[in-house]
Amino acid sequence: MSARILIIDDADHLREVLKMTLEFSDYEVTVATNGREALELAQTSRFDLIFCDIDMPVLNGYGFVEGYRAAHGDQTPIIMLTAEDQASINKALALGANAALVKPFEPFQLLDVVKEHVKEG
Repeated sequence: MSARILIIDDADHLREVLKMTLEFSDYEVTVATNGREALELAQTSRFDLIFCDIDMPVLNGYGFVEGYRAAHGDQTPIIMLTAEDQASINKALALGANAALVKPFEPFQLLDVVKEHVKEG
């Protein structure tokens, strides 16, 4: 069974590139365009890893991390996707994110993060 990964990003192009990259590596991918949509998906689906942008409309990445951790605890790794500064990354980590991947990044970096945080099997 392949890992289930949630991608939360309001940028259509980036969301599609991430989805294609992960699906090409045989991961099952679900996408959301903002934190509120992602929290709704998480009520009915379980994910092995979550990639979450910080700067989004409706509910930003900080709000998503707070809401997800309050509802689901710490079991699912959340990796922030950001072009923000270190202070923004530190804030996300303090709220419960596990790591950050700074934009722009290469596909191999994305896959390395997945391998680091997802236990296959």
